[in-house]
Order: sequence, then C-alpha cells, then structure tokens
Amino acid sequence: MAMDIRDLEEAWQAQPGNPETFSALAGRYIIDGSWRKLVVLFEEGADQLADDASYGTRLVQALRELEQHATEPRERGGILVAIGDAYRNYVDDRQEAMKAYQASFKAYPQDTTCLERARSIYRATADYPRIFQLYKLELKVKNQAEPRSALLCAMAQLQGDELKDLDAAIQILDEAKKLTPDEPLVDSLLELYSAGHTVNAKLSEALHDADEAEDAHEPELAAEYLAMAAGLEWMRESRSPETVMSFVRRGLALDPTNAELAARAAELGPIDAPSDDLEGIAVPASEVSDVYAEDDVESAATQRIDISQLDMQRQEDREIAAERSEVSEDAPE
Repeated sequence: MAMDIRDLEEAWQAQPGNPETFSALAGRYIIDGSWRKLVVLFEEGADQLADDASYGTRLVQALRELEQHATEPRERGGILVAIGDAYRNYVDDRQEAMKAYQASFKAYPQDTTCLERARSIYRATADYPRIFQLYKLELKVKNQAEPRSALLCAMAQLQGDELKDLDAAIQILDEAKKLTPDEPLVDSLLELYSAGHTVNAKLSEALHDADEAEDAHEPELAAEYLAMAAGLEWMRESRSPETVMSFVRRGLALDPTNAELAARAAELGPIDAPSDDLEGIAVPASEVSDVYAEDDVESAATQRIDISQLDMQRQEDREIAAERSEVSEDAPE
C-alpha cells in the first residue's frame, strides 16, 4: 500500500537523504502539482543525492511538466524561475537558466524575481552595462516612488562606482531625489559622487584606517571605522549581508560598547554562510533578450553615511600622528 504523503514527509524528516523516500515523495509532489515543495525537497536532498548526474535534470523535467499545466501567469512565472534556478544550481547551465528567467518575465512581468537572478549571473562576470539595462527594464514595471528610487540608486552606483561616470550617477540620483526627498541613501550617494568619491573607494579607506587604528592599539577608533565600513557595504548595489556582519563582529570584538555596530547587528539578525552557487559564466548577449526586469528591490533602509565626518576623522588622525612624531623626535635619548 502506498504511504500517505504525510507519512512520507515524516519519513524524509526522520531520514533525510534516503533515495527511496526521496523518489516517492517527489512523485507525490509532482502528482499534486506542489512545485514549491518539490523545489524544497531537492534542496534538502542535494548534499546526499546531488552526485547523481541526473539529479538536476530530474527536477528540470518535473518542473517543465508542471509549468505546461499551469494556467495562471503568476504560477507559470514562479515555476520558470525555479527551472532557471535548477539549471544554475544543479545542472550548471547558466545559458538555459537565463532563458528560463527571460521566459518567466514574459509570463508574469509583475514578479521581477527573475531579474535579480539574471543580474546575479551578470554580476559574477562584471557585465555592468547589462546589469544597468536590467534595472532600466525593471523601472517600467515599478510604479511606486520608493521602489523606483531604490532602483535609481542602484543604477547610479553602477554608473559611479563601476562605469566611472560620476556625472551620470548624479543625474540619476537627482531623479531619485525627486521621488524620495528624505531618503538617506540618496543623500549619502549624492554627497559622495558630488565630492568626486565612490562608495568602493571610501569603503577601502575605512577598512585601511580600521587596520591602522587596530595596529596602533586604538580599538575604539578601529571600531568606529568598521562601523563606517559596515554602513558603506550596506549602501552598495551588490551589498553582501555576510560581509556587513563580518565588519560588525570584528568591530564589536574591539569595542562592545559601540552603539552603531550593536544596532547594525540587531538589524541584520542571524546571517547564514555565504552561498557559493553564484559563480557565473560568460553568457552570450544573443542568449538574452532585451525584455527583462528584477525581483523586489527593497527600499534601502540605511543610515546616512556622513562622508565629511569620515574625512574629518581621518585628518584628525593624521594630525595626532604628526604631533606624536614631533614629540618623539624632541624626546631626549
């Protein structure tokens, strides 16, 4: 007698990785049309079962069948994203993944998850012009002020930090400012680019200064620079929460009383280890159409980074170091 689906799920949880239970449960999910549960099942079984060369293709084939029977555009779009993820994560075929993401957008443009997936592939190959184009396409399906402003901030960073066109970045940020006059991220980026700086350069400076302060046995000052670095990393278009948290942990180890770092840690919460499934391959332009747009881009909830304060702090540090040097030179031997 065939096991009840709940019994199969309990058996899988009790013995994850069992190939017989896996196949039986996958078959039931396919029959029921439960594609989300099917995707989760394959994620859970990957460590034990993904050595099988057919592992990824089995998921792709099952999802293809379910996609053909899906009648709602939103459902089809979600399944197609899952197909793209399966190609990327289990089959290692980025070109087929990109085709699936493109089909997802065509099926249901309102859900732009597919575009963040596509951008992650282009980001791995530093194809910034194509990332920029994907953001432009997303603007066409975002109508509210805050999401549009967040997209414009991302586009401005690509122009300013990656494509080295500060004037273009400032023009884009002026548009974002009209949409969200009180958004701290817009103000911070405008201040940076108007002064001829970039986010990446200021981040490197903050980390360098943190290292120097730590070497000079000034833990509180080093923690301040690491708080600045955490804020700058959080601003970045390609920000990494794992990297932000690494700065926060390092800073709190030096100065547990730093309120900004403590607040950032509370905001981030638990952070998983970074994923290693985003290594990209070169995807020919012919493989991707010009019809695209991205996943929900959250409005950047970030404190404004006071760049002028950072520069003043760095100048004060230089002056203090110079004074110490003069005292040392004047001291009797």
